[in-house]
Amino acid sequence: MKILHLHIGSPKTGTTSIQHTFHNNSGRLNQQGWNYPGKMSNHHFSYFATNAEQEDWPRQFNSYDTNTLSQIRNRYFSSLEKDLRAGVNEQVISTEYLFISKKDYIQNYVTYLENFFDEIKVYVLIRNPVHFFRSSQQQVIKARSFVDNPNQWRVGFRRVIQAWSEYVRVNVIK
Repeated sequence: MKILHLHIGSPKTGTTSIQHTFHNNSGRLNQQGWNYPGKMSNHHFSYFATNAEQEDWPRQFNSYDTNTLSQIRNRYFSSLEKDLRAGVNEQVISTEYLFISKKDYIQNYVTYLENFFDEIKVYVLIRNPVHFFRSSQQQVIKARSFVDNPNQWRVGFRRVIQAWSEYVRVNVIK
């Protein structure tokens, strides 16, 4: 039975460190019967399996011209799918770009993965909302000269967890 362990963040929970650790130790993981597929340290481009509208894309993707992005996506999915078809039964994908709550996007992504896996387990890391707010606003202040009003700011953990739970088993890690 092939099982995917899908780590979707949330942002500001050490996701990048987790991704680098998986990627840098992929040989050791393989020796233990696990696979961290693809050639990149993260699986951000797997976001395109959601078939999301361009207006909902993470901003990173909007910096590419259409032809370049299409070529990168095609190479990414070719490499990823080759690894997903490999004989390794336990595989891990990690990207905070899937910390989303749009159900049709989630359903598209899960449908895509069901071509490769018998079971999909999602892992969501969350942190104390006060610490999350402070950390996220420290990032925001680098790009602009003001922060969000903490009285109107919402985390969205529950909405994301509930949306994913309609399609797969979700494991929440605090």
